[in-house]
Amino acid sequence: MSAAPATRTRELGTDVLVVGAGLGGLAAALTAARFGHRVVLTEATDWPGGLFTAQAVPLADGHRIELDPVSPGYRDLRERIRDFYRRNYPLRPEPYADPLLNPGLSTTGHLSHEPRAALAVVQELLTPHLASGRLTLLLRHRPVAAQTDGDRVAAVTLAAADGELLTVGAPYVVDATDLGELLDLAGVEHVTGAESREETGEPHAAAAADPLDQQPVSWVFALDHRPGEDHTVDRPAGYDRWSDSFSWDTGEPGGAPARSVPLFLHEPDEVPPWAAPPNDRWHQLRALARSRYLPGTFDSDITLVDWEQT
Repeated sequence: MSAAPATRTRELGTDVLVVGAGLGGLAAALTAARFGHRVVLTEATDWPGGLFTAQAVPLADGHRIELDPVSPGYRDLRERIRDFYRRNYPLRPEPYADPLLNPGLSTTGHLSHEPRAALAVVQELLTPHLASGRLTLLLRHRPVAAQTDGDRVAAVTLAAADGELLTVGAPYVVDATDLGELLDLAGVEHVTGAESREETGEPHAAAAADPLDQQPVSWVFALDHRPGEDHTVDRPAGYDRWSDSFSWDTGEPGGAPARSVPLFLHEPDEVPPWAAPPNDRWHQLRALARSRYLPGTFDSDITLVDWEQT
């Protein structure tokens, strides 16, 4: 039998390579493109935007974000999301005219929204640069290797979803991945997790270093409220094992028996955000509040529930 042919690697050159199209990567790519540089922006998933698109976490930054100084680009992003709802959704007159329109009325900030709205705005921001050819967006491309020239990353090899390899060289390479993937690929010295007291001299550090002391992954799902309907699914494999091992309130292994997290499933429209019960999960990351829209538009609010898993 003959050996399978080796995968051919294409090569591409650009002025700026940005690996990762989350908010940081988008900001870097858009800034470089606006200054006239050729930019290649890559993303391992199907959607650019990262946290507030593919990961379904709205821009619930807290209430002071509208009062404190904020970068013009980030303010423009927020206003574009509001304008998206004004242009495309049948809003009631009062929220339509509100300069701080909050489609989801979450309790954690002045702007909560659906992932699809955020994605539309990201695509809108990218469109003029894509049309001019100054920006190239490569979705479903993940970094698999990095070439260095001394202390500089000279090129990054990306694997497409179909297995094709592409090496992109650039004078400037930006690591905007969620996990700092280029650090490992390029052999860059770095530290993850918590360093020890002996290493840093910090009096409140732990006695032993813990590389896994990092923010856990958040699993996010959308939830609506339809009284009288039963959408119970069969328990997945391993449900009983994990249900008995974790407390839903603390996420600590070996905690109290699992119990339901209260969502306060009252009629959502009747409770304004400022009167919501403490730790009310329903309003916390609500992405769509039906009271914002003309009667009959939506049957229920839609809220986002995130579960941080260690």
